[in-house]
Amino acid sequence: MYDDATAGLGARGGGRGFGLEIEFELPGFSSRAVLKNIARDLHAAGLTVDGDVHPYHASSRAGYHSGEKGGRGLWRLELDRSVSGELVSPILYDEPATWMNILLACEIIRGWGGSATVNTGGHVHVSTRDYDHHLANYVSVAEYIKHHGDTLYRLGHNPAMESHRGQAFCQFESLPARGYTSIGAVRQNHLHRSAVNMGGMTEDTKGHIEFRMWDGSLDPAVIQAQVKVSLAVVEAAFRTAALDLPPNAGVREEPGTHAGLRSLGSAPDLTEAGSLSFRMLMDEIFWRAADKEQLAALFAATRWPERWEPPPPPGGPGMNVIVRNVPAARQPPAAPRHADGRPYLYEMIHAAGALRGYADEPAELVAMLIPGYGELGDDSGRAVARIRLALDVQVRLQAELAAGRLGECGPEERAVLLGGRHEPPALAEWTAPVPLVLVTSFYLPEGTLPRPSGPEELQIWLDPADDWTLLTSLHAAGVITVGGRARRPDQGRGQR
Repeated sequence: MYDDATAGLGARGGGRGFGLEIEFELPGFSSRAVLKNIARDLHAAGLTVDGDVHPYHASSRAGYHSGEKGGRGLWRLELDRSVSGELVSPILYDEPATWMNILLACEIIRGWGGSATVNTGGHVHVSTRDYDHHLANYVSVAEYIKHHGDTLYRLGHNPAMESHRGQAFCQFESLPARGYTSIGAVRQNHLHRSAVNMGGMTEDTKGHIEFRMWDGSLDPAVIQAQVKVSLAVVEAAFRTAALDLPPNAGVREEPGTHAGLRSLGSAPDLTEAGSLSFRMLMDEIFWRAADKEQLAALFAATRWPERWEPPPPPGGPGMNVIVRNVPAARQPPAAPRHADGRPYLYEMIHAAGALRGYADEPAELVAMLIPGYGELGDDSGRAVARIRLALDVQVRLQAELAAGRLGECGPEERAVLLGGRHEPPALAEWTAPVPLVLVTSFYLPEGTLPRPSGPEELQIWLDPADDWTLLTSLHAAGVITVGGRARRPDQGRGQR
């Protein structure tokens, strides 16, 4: 569809703006050179700001804008540490030029050998400009994901792959049994590794939500379907927030609910019972037959997700151990040992003091903090996972430090402390009485932002550069406690 593809949901001047991150991978060892060729061709076609390959999150730092003709001249090609590259859009609207630009971009990337693989994700950002400060709106969108989780992950499956890529970077979050009491609590439960990232929902007209359960795709029709569902879910959640009508008739279906049907192929999809969950979602979010038909075609080309279990930490059985901790007033448990009697090199108290972990490698400790870390086979994927953990910790720790102390801060300082962390704070100085939690990846020398001046005790830096710096910075921040025996000579970093 090119004209009114979203039934007005994404229309300029009345609908919601949206944005895309199109991830892709390139074959071989010449991917960096090929990436430059893609950047050149995208710019020659009039899509991008320039012909350069930009650093990770360059668009976020520059700020997002909308433009005419589907944002021509405002897109950026960026590096991404988990894949070869990603094309980041400006703020888009449902216009023929938008869909033509997506088609052109996919053709250029595919023309240079780019592809969507099991490592790539498709991220769709949708404006929540009217969600304001009403808790019910935020809870409603979380409830939609919870009740329709299995169907949404199925629709998120890249039809070119055997199955959905899994939840390592788009985790399905459970809702607290007692519900939510604040917008901050909703956001903190849905951050960078969640199926929906609410870190950018800032209670103002710039607020937006990021849908991360979509697999990466270079098929414009699949991307359009992902955008349509994202827009429709945000709108349906807003429309029904004040009603006592839970989605999916109150039935909560997490990913894997229909996994038992996978072995039967497409036969169950043709039955009333086998397609009920899909039809329920379509009837709740769409009213045009054309939209339901388009998504029915995607449903027919995809498969139900398997039940997902976090993979074990690296090293295999016996290489690391986690035991439950005891209250501080009691004698700590005896440290476990290897089968041959050797002690483990490291001990880590984590999970808010509830657990003690023992391992011989820093990476094994990090795997206790990041589900799926050990299954990330390359350094770039692990680097992204560490940054995402640091960002999650940043949000949670900042909220804890600011609780009850915002009255001591000025208006501008409160705005920084309460602001979303989808963009790193850019400050010349920080002297507020509440310490500011920052992530080193975005500041000099690793990043591009200058580090703020001010007393050192008022800045808490989380450093995800490698496994050991991440652990020691979390230790210094008081999030975990890491201790160990003398380090081996081949482990160069010092120990706290």
